[in-house]
Amino acid sequence: GGAGPQHACAMARALGITKVYVHRYGGILSAYGLSMADAVAEEQEPAKEVYGVSKASGGFDEEQDPSAATREDRLEHLAEKARASLVKQGYPEDSIVIEKYLNM
Repeated sequence: GGAGPQHACAMARALGITKVYVHRYGGILSAYGLSMADAVAEEQEPAKEVYGVSKASGGFDEEQDPSAATREDRLEHLAEKARASLVKQGYPEDSIVIEKYLNM
């Protein structure tokens, strides 16, 4: 793409390669690919939470999740930050899809 040939030349030099082939329309194809890509805004923050309470008999009590409400509030706050970022960039709010997930 746009800076690909520069990186290719640097890599070739480092590897002792004397010839690099560059596609004539590399920059155009790179710009086209970029224009076809989805816009993404990611928000994250560190958290330390308890996701379940241990049963006396072993295992976890799935009915008790002491941080469920707080966790959902935090996820909604992050979703709003991401949505606001995309709206500020000019994307219509009705075209924004929010996917929430936990990286545990």
